[in-house]
Amino acid sequence: MPSPELATWFRTALTAAVDDLTSHQRRRAAVLTKRKSELATMQQRLLNAYLTGTVEEVIYKAKSNEIRGDIAKADEALAQLGDVGATRGATALALFDWSQNADAAWRGSNTAVRREILDAVCLNRTLSDVNLVTQKRKPFDLLAEGLSCHKSRNGWI
Repeated sequence: MPSPELATWFRTALTAAVDDLTSHQRRRAAVLTKRKSELATMQQRLLNAYLTGTVEEVIYKAKSNEIRGDIAKADEALAQLGDVGATRGATALALFDWSQNADAAWRGSNTAVRREILDAVCLNRTLSDVNLVTQKRKPFDLLAEGLSCHKSRNGWI
């Protein structure tokens, strides 16, 4: 980042975004788990009603299939949530911190450490007639190029 203040702001914003995403995913997982429990209870009550003769077989089968479909959708939504743990946020913060200190590590290092930095940042490196041409990995593209805002008001509101 161009200045330490901007880097501190970005790190704070990144932490807040990760915390917000993590809490949203946990709330969503709790809602889906509760929905699955409610559907299982509905399935059990439907079976009891069928066994006591309150519900006809055709209605029981149709409603039972509908509830099973809803349970499958809830399972699928839970699977799509992925890992709800805070390790992803810690990884993002560690990557940002590393990127902010990589230049100091580069300047005070030997060839082996520089090669490790290049391996971490670059996908491909080729040597043209006079320059080293690098293709950066995706997380580092944004940091290297900076943010571009095409629809801005030039700093005024």
